[in-house]
Parts: sequence; C-alpha cells; structure tokens
Amino acid sequence: MDAPSKYFFSMEKKNGQKRFIYALRSEDGELLSDPADIRGRAVMFYQNLYRSEINSGHGVESVFFDNLPKVSEEANFDLSGALTLEELFKALQSMESGRAPGVDGLPVDFYKAFWSELGDDLLE
Repeated sequence: MDAPSKYFFSMEKKNGQKRFIYALRSEDGELLSDPADIRGRAVMFYQNLYRSEINSGHGVESVFFDNLPKVSEEANFDLSGALTLEELFKALQSMESGRAPGVDGLPVDFYKAFWSELGDDLLE
C-alpha cells in the first residue's frame, strides 16, 4: 500500500471536485447554486421519488394492473380460509423426496415418516 503523499492527496482532491454538484436546476427551471438549497432539493427529489403512493400521472400503472388476471370472489374466499390438515398432508405428499423443505434442513422424508406425530403441530 502506498504511503500518503502530497501527490495522492492532490489526486483525491481533484476527484472529489469532479463529484461535487456546483449547481442544480429545479423542476420549475430555477438554478440553485447554494449548497444548502441543492441538498434540500435533492432530499425533496428522493422523498418524492420513494414515497409510498403510486402517482406517475401517466396511467401506466392502471393499464398494467387492470390487465392482470383476477381471482374471483369465491376463489378469494376459499384461498383466504384456514389451511386444513388434509390440505397440508396433500402438499407434503406432493413434495419430492430427498429435498429439504425449509430452513430447518429436515428432508421431506422426515415429515412424511413422522406425519402422525407432527401433523397437528405443523398445522398450528
């Protein structure tokens, strides 16, 4: 590693000056040159960009969301219901043997072998 020197310090100073924003034009066309104004405008820009509401004004979102397939009310009701022991058992039986179903690292075969002991606990 190179020791700090005047040369490297001057190189970094030049690079730092290249990254500095000296002026910024706001959305209304005003030229901002005061560092506090530039920082404030940058903060406001990113706050607006990442706010939680979707409001682009282009209607792109509505075109996208309106054309997605929709679940019927009846299917939504069925999907929102509580999982049954039978459904859980069917899901377990459909899993490929020799695979680990989750972060616990236990293979599917373990759950299949001990279903009678574990089924109710897994459902909870």
